[in-house]
Amino acid sequence: MDQFMPGISIVDGRIKENSLRYNEILTQVHIPAPASNSASAFFKASDRNAIDFHMASCAVNVTFNGTSVSSARVVLGGVAGKPMRATAAESYLSGQQLTEAVIAEAATKALSGATPLTTGTGNAFRVYIAQGVVKKALRSLPNSS
Repeated sequence: MDQFMPGISIVDGRIKENSLRYNEILTQVHIPAPASNSASAFFKASDRNAIDFHMASCAVNVTFNGTSVSSARVVLGGVAGKPMRATAAESYLSGQQLTEAVIAEAATKALSGATPLTTGTGNAFRVYIAQGVVKKALRSLPNSS
């Protein structure tokens, strides 16, 4: 996905959000079946439900070894020009149990490199909203406590 959606760029002289050239079409997407010991969740925050664009979103996929996380994928949306993996949160979650303290720390780590806009009134509040959607997504997983 990082190669397909590199962010806003110029492709064939046009501004695009994907890497498809003018004479290419996407014909197939292969998504492997999730592991039997995994769980996924998605959560988004928006001003109003009637507006499609969200202020922040988070998708998580966690594979468990018993009650501990063996691997995690945390992806943030609405916080940059493309979906962003929160690799610091992913690394932190590995080997942990999803307690409230671990979830809070993972949310902090997910936004640790965030650089909000400072022009006008800025948008630093979105960092807190994004941390909130990370927490909500992780809390909704079956092994969270």
